[in-house]
Amino acid sequence: MPRSSSRATILRALRKLNDQRQDAAFVRRFMEDSSDSDSNSDCGFIEDFRDAQVKQAEKVISSRRYLFRKDTYRSRSEFFDWEDCISPDSKRFNDAEFRIHFRMCRESFNAIVELIRDSKYFTNHPKKRKKGPVELHLLVFLRRMGAEGTEGNSDKIANFFGIGKGTVNVYVKRVKRAILKLKDKFVVWPDAKEKDRIKCQIKLNHGFQQCIGIIDGTLIVLNQRPHLYGDSYWCRKNCYALNIQVICDDNGRVIYYYGGWPGSTHDNRAWRNCKVFLKGSEFFAESEYLLGDSAYSACKYIVQTFKKLAGSSTLTPEKEFFNTKLGGIRVKSEHCIGILKNRFPVLKRISTTIKGRTSIRRVMDLFACASILHNILLDVNDPNPEDWIKMLELEEKHKWTNDYNGGREVNITGNDDFDRREDVFNSIIEDYYN
Repeated sequence: MPRSSSRATILRALRKLNDQRQDAAFVRRFMEDSSDSDSNSDCGFIEDFRDAQVKQAEKVISSRRYLFRKDTYRSRSEFFDWEDCISPDSKRFNDAEFRIHFRMCRESFNAIVELIRDSKYFTNHPKKRKKGPVELHLLVFLRRMGAEGTEGNSDKIANFFGIGKGTVNVYVKRVKRAILKLKDKFVVWPDAKEKDRIKCQIKLNHGFQQCIGIIDGTLIVLNQRPHLYGDSYWCRKNCYALNIQVICDDNGRVIYYYGGWPGSTHDNRAWRNCKVFLKGSEFFAESEYLLGDSAYSACKYIVQTFKKLAGSSTLTPEKEFFNTKLGGIRVKSEHCIGILKNRFPVLKRISTTIKGRTSIRRVMDLFACASILHNILLDVNDPNPEDWIKMLELEEKHKWTNDYNGGREVNITGNDDFDRREDVFNSIIEDYYN
């Protein structure tokens, strides 16, 4: 049986006492009307005063969230002035410091506020406690997204803003839901007009015809071993992780993502279970395809790099040239993933404990929010600081350009699959020599 808090117990007793005193007051007034005694009038005055005290006590306790809390308890205005924070003339944060803490410039922040301001999650209801300003909601959420691992726990964020730990969780949940509502607007598969633009730019800059995007896999590192089938989440980078497939266009804009698989899952297996592959005819025209690394097997929807065969130390000059050309455009996906993780470090190491589908969904929701915000910031031309670019180059050198797949050869083909790479390879070679 659930236990009542001390506040609820006292409030219930006060309400009962108030009802009893109202009944007694009615009887007392009836008796005063039938008697003109001064003593009765003095007694009635005292009882009326006590009735008023009981009503006032009930009103005060009903208006307070906590019963035993000092009046000097930390106040939001004393610890964090959000209006000063977002002001261009802020006394606490200059432009560089604002970007460090909240991962974007103030102009971009204001643009995102306008996109979510009218969301139902920030609407105040007459009979409920008034919600905090949208700006403060978003600041708390961005602080969570900008922290890696345990640095983003609710206690540390609560201390930073001077608000309660529960308030942090509520604010993050509201903003997350509001941003996810923008997914169909900002993370969308390109339409025919946008496909033509992408194909034209990739053809002009890199020589590949009919290419509409680049695919790559990434790992979201987990802080703890998942409770269920934990060993399957142990990946080749010697950590527990989730596998996520990301498809972006030539500008590094996320147009599709799919994930939630254990970190030990090969990229090719994850790709062949996503909607884009299973229902490829709904996403690709007859000659359209994606570019990927050698982790992906032959498929009419992907053109991958050539891989050295067992016992062979080198590729032919033509294949080396083809790999170089493909690497020039494939780096866009690596940059896209790198900027996502550098802008929102929560994606580098997540402290969420994986216990089942619900916790995996929470991780994927964070990745979805990061992708949506990433695309919005591309639209408003939010610049990337130089130190983020340096981090990107370092990580790219050591991790992302490596096509190592754990020594396993994965070649899953369907009856209707064929290796489109041969046609694209011949086209690239003919264009180069002619």
